[in-house]
Formats: sequence, structure tokens, C-alpha cells
Amino acid sequence: MAGPIFYMAITPNVKAYSGIALVLGLILPLCYHIVYLKLRYMELAPNKRLPRSSINTDSDTDKTSAAYATRMVEMYERIGQDEKCIAVIDETLSSFTKHKRNALSIGPSKDKEEVGAGFTKGDLEEIDADDLKLIINLLHTKGQVLTRINGFSVGPKLCAKINEDTIAIYENCPAARKLDSTIIFPVYSICAAQLKGGMMEEDDMRTLQRDLADRFAHEANLEAYHFARALAMQAEIRAALGGFMEALSIFEKMRMIHLPDVHPKLLTKTYAQDRCAQCFAYSAVWLMQLGKGHEAIERSELVITDLIPKYDKGDVLGLLNLFIPIIRVLKWHGGVNRAREVFEQFMPEVPKHHLGTMRHPMLLLLSLCNDDSSASSCNADSLESDITLVLKLDFPDMFDNAFTSICWSMKSFVAKLCLELARRLEPSCISRYELIQKGIRFSLAADERVRGRKKNVKHIVAYEAHQAVFANLLRLRLAGSDASVNVVDTIQTIYGNENGIESFGSSSNDTRIELAKRLVVRESIGQNTVVGKKVSFMSSSRSKSIALITGKQRFYS
Repeated sequence: MAGPIFYMAITPNVKAYSGIALVLGLILPLCYHIVYLKLRYMELAPNKRLPRSSINTDSDTDKTSAAYATRMVEMYERIGQDEKCIAVIDETLSSFTKHKRNALSIGPSKDKEEVGAGFTKGDLEEIDADDLKLIINLLHTKGQVLTRINGFSVGPKLCAKINEDTIAIYENCPAARKLDSTIIFPVYSICAAQLKGGMMEEDDMRTLQRDLADRFAHEANLEAYHFARALAMQAEIRAALGGFMEALSIFEKMRMIHLPDVHPKLLTKTYAQDRCAQCFAYSAVWLMQLGKGHEAIERSELVITDLIPKYDKGDVLGLLNLFIPIIRVLKWHGGVNRAREVFEQFMPEVPKHHLGTMRHPMLLLLSLCNDDSSASSCNADSLESDITLVLKLDFPDMFDNAFTSICWSMKSFVAKLCLELARRLEPSCISRYELIQKGIRFSLAADERVRGRKKNVKHIVAYEAHQAVFANLLRLRLAGSDASVNVVDTIQTIYGNENGIESFGSSSNDTRIELAKRLVVRESIGQNTVVGKKVSFMSSSRSKSIALITGKQRFYS
């Protein structure tokens, strides 16, 4: 098709485009065919493909076998053949595992005690430094490929298990002492992110994260950019535990050794993201928590002017790690317009990315927070599409956990959107009811996420952002409830105003709540839904009852 167009074209542009298409049409199929033939040749040469003889045979053959295996994995990954990539990795790794237990094994055997990823202590004792390096790289690649194959609902947990096994293999293999320790640093970094995202089991005191960060800092202090990354991790963990002063102190150490013109490329190449740049954004939140609002805004402006414009726009998750902390600071200090302006300018829309759809919802929220107008002045078409978007909006748990740990739960973010849109709708509108219900549901999920196993507040910064949203959603529901609405949650504690709770008192034997306006209530004993202007809840060890008085009817339960 390109040939006739090229010869019949009149304008230079059409001629140039058709010429390019003609040339590429000849070259690209040939290149693909060469790659296919090469892979087929390697598949048909198993003696060259897998390092099966790597334990007891000639070292030159070992290196050749490892090189072939690595090259095949890289080629399959590059052309998107993920399943074949996993198959080659598994087959290569299996060639190192010889000390597995079988049905004839009697009694305990130290050599056959599994360490991780199918490797036993006996296997690791016979592996040399080059083989260990190959194994670590293959496991790292396998984790990334499994995440792509399984998506972000399952993939990160599989990847986290592989990274956990990789660290165990590194710690238990004698050959690790002969390796440069920097090979394990990217695994430390991604494990920290997965712990933060809730993909690994962790206690409320973040013992694993703290130990991992301290070990990383101890091992990385000989090379500046690795040490800077380790310090950024340490600072983040200290802040997550509420030690904002200590976190800022560690941040200042990182800032002294961080070279902004040199380190970003090295950090991105090694760790996939520039975590040191993200630490600058986090530090603005830490300053805010210490009551240093002016300094927090200055730090946010530094991130906006010096870091965001240079940051890789293809790294959507990394950009959000820069934006969300500074939006949190600016929004809570009256800088909504500034936050919206910067986010609109630098945050790309990447529909295929799992977080690429964040651009429009964030811009919508920042617009709504800066607009006190009523529904009558809103564009009806835009409002309807925005409501549809928000009612479908959600984010993977890993990223909600991660951003909750930093400063703001994504569940709370969605609840805030629901709140702001619902405020612009009439009480009789069904979309208003749906938004309020979703907002409360997500607020309850956010409340659970910001708390630890013992229901104590675990993420103080995210908790402070979430608390007001939850209370305002409840007030909005109380103010516009009607008998036709059929769902409410039990209200335990709420601070009221003229539109909500009028009084609240409690003791061991008696609890009373009086409501100023109509409220839909689901009483805690049965499942009856009743409506009243004044409600008294009374409970004691002997009897429980509810009496509600409306204009003409009295309900008992």
C-alpha cells in the first residue's frame, strides 16, 4: 500500500510519510524474523541454553550457559513473551536445585532444608558468586514479569514473596561474601515499597521496615547515591512511626550527600524511581505536622520548581509520590489553585497505566474544593459524567496502603470527591444518595486502613485528612435524609451542629442521642428502619428499647 502512495503523492509530507512506511514495512518484519529464528535456535540447543552443568563442570561452559539463559530471558521480555520468559527462568533456576527431599529421605537433613524459591541450604553451599548473581537477577525479573501477567490485584503479592525469598537466598548463600553487596540493594528498595503497600505481613511498629532500612543504610554507606536512597528509606520509616523530627534530621543528611544533577539518573536506573526526590516531597508533610506551615509551603515550592519539571513523566507512580504530599500541604494551607495549576501542567494522562486515570479525578477535586457554587451554576453534562466517573472510581489496595502511609488514603480521596459532588445536588436526587453512600463506605474503609490491629491510629497524617471527610458525609446525610432512603450505619460518635446531632451523652447503663432534624436510623437490635425528628436510644443490662416520635406515628421495637 505504501508503494503506490509514495509514487502518486503530490505533497512533500505525504511523500515523506509513505516513504517511511515503505522502508519500515521492509525492515521490521525482517528484524522480527531474525529474532524469532534466534530464539528457535536457542530453544533447540538445550546444552547451550541452561546451566545444568554449572555445579561440577568447566567454568567457561558455565559462563556461556548463563549468558545464553540471561539473553533468552531478556529477549523474551523485550518482545512481550512473558509466559516463555517465566518458563526459561524456572527451568534455569531448577538446574541449581539438586538437594530436594524425596520419599526415600529419612530423618531431618540440614542440606535439604528449604531457604526460599525452591533452594535448599545444600544447593546454596555449592553455588558460586557468578551463579548467585544470575539467580538474584533472574528472580528479580521473574517478580516483575509475574506482576505484569497477574495484574495489580495478585501480581504484587507474588512479587513480594519472590523478593522475600531472594533476600533469604542472599543471606544464606556463602558465595554472597564474594559479591558486591549493591546487587541486593534494589531488592531492599522494592521490599520496602511492598511492605508499605501491605503486600507483606508487618506489625504496627513496622519492625521489618525499620530493620530493613537500618541494614540498607549500614551496607550502602560506601557509595553516595546508594547511601542517599537508604537514608531516604530510613527517614520515611521514622516519619511513619510519628518521629517527624528524627525523619527531618535523617533527611538533612540525605540532602547533604544527594547530587541533584548526577544522582537522579543513577537512582532511576538502579531503583526504577528517584526515591530521594520523593523524600523531598514527603519532608513537606513532616514540616506541616510539626506546625511549620511556612517552611512546608517553601519545601513544596522547591519540589514544584526544581524536581517535578525534571522528573521522568513516564514514571506515573513516581510523579504521584511527588504530587500527593505537596497537594496535601498546599490544599490544607489555602493553595488549591497553585496545586491544581501544577498538577494540570505536569501530570500526564496515561490510560493504560493502573494509576494513569488519576489526573482527571484529582483535577476535579481541586476544582470542586475551590468552587463553592451550587448545582444550578454547574455544567449539567460535565456534572453527570463526573458523577459517573466517581461512582466507578477505586484504586488497588497496594497503592492505597502506600499513600495512606505517606499522608492521604486514596479511599478518603474518593470519599472527599463523593462529598463535594453530593453537596451540589438536590436532596431528592438519587445520585446524591449514591455518592453519599459510596463516600461513607469508602470513609469506613479508610478509617480501618489508618488504624492498626488494636484499632489505634497507625497513620496519623492520613487520619487527620480523613476524619473531617467522614464527619461531613454523615452530617450531609443527616441533613437531607428522607423516609424513602433505606440504608444507614449505626452512629457511634459524631460532633453535631444545627444540621446534625443536637446532644450526645453516655454512661454504662444509659445512652441518649437527640437529633435536630430527620434521620434514617437502623436500630442496633433488629433490622427495622424508622424515621423520626427526635430519637432516644436507651439501653440497660435488663432491657433494650427504642421509641421514636414523628408527627403522627409512634414506633416501638
